[in-house]
Amino acid sequence: MKIQLKNLINIKEILEAISKLPDYRRIEKKIEHNHRDIIFGVICSMFVGNKNMIQMHEWIEVNYNERYFKKLINKEKEELKIPSYPTVRRMIINIDSNKMEEIFRAYFIPKVEIDKNSQIASDGKMMNGSGSGRKGEYNIKRNAGMLNMVDTKSKIILAHRAIGEKESEIPAFQEMLKIKFSDEPFLHTFDAMNTQESSLNAVHNDKKRYLAKVKGNQWNLHKETIETFEEEYKREENSIITIKDKSASIEGNKWVRRETYVLSSQSCNLIMYNKKFNHVKTIIKQVKYSYDGIYIQNGTRGYK
Repeated sequence: MKIQLKNLINIKEILEAISKLPDYRRIEKKIEHNHRDIIFGVICSMFVGNKNMIQMHEWIEVNYNERYFKKLINKEKEELKIPSYPTVRRMIINIDSNKMEEIFRAYFIPKVEIDKNSQIASDGKMMNGSGSGRKGEYNIKRNAGMLNMVDTKSKIILAHRAIGEKESEIPAFQEMLKIKFSDEPFLHTFDAMNTQESSLNAVHNDKKRYLAKVKGNQWNLHKETIETFEEEYKREENSIITIKDKSASIEGNKWVRRETYVLSSQSCNLIMYNKKFNHVKTIIKQVKYSYDGIYIQNGTRGYK
């Protein structure tokens, strides 16, 4: 069930959370602007669609001394000094991103109900254009990367971690597996890249479940998985379910359909034995069929 935005926002809790962010300024006598108030103003400006620092500062200039804003930060009787653009910019770029993520996580996780049927999906994304120079100048710097963990039921990002310029998302994922989301045995899903021995063992040792993907370029594991499937599906004591894709679709210029085979063991708790991780209970094999020569006859799509 998707959680309504109004049920996620508690102004008092948000202000308390922002107050925990370290202030980069050191000399207290020279501090004219409240760190918490400006960061909160930036967040409010983002809620109405502002995306860059100039727009955020313009919003603060217009709204900083409005009664409704001062009421939110409990400073109705004060006349707030409007910060300059460089002040707002410095406060944003000097935020400790790791501390911000910790606060973000501590705020959102308690608001999401995670049970044994929950699924937390992990995926890394490169942010388009984040590595380019100003005004389209060429820059060899790689785009900034971010690894997110999302509760698929509520559609809320529960945790995120920046991926360094020369880093893979694998160590970031393994570090995030240490996060305490719930005592319930929920399901982790992730890309084949993160189907690593240490990751699978970490999930299993935490008494959680996983749905791991294996691709052809993972030579040894891919070969072992196929061989296990071919050998085990012949045994009468094992069960296999075949699911045909009833909603075959057109992808590019081809007609595509899929068949999925779900293999599990009825005689024991495991289906695949590997000396590095002995906790694979089910193997799911998906076969993709694609056909050229799509045609439409009497309003019905088909293939040759």
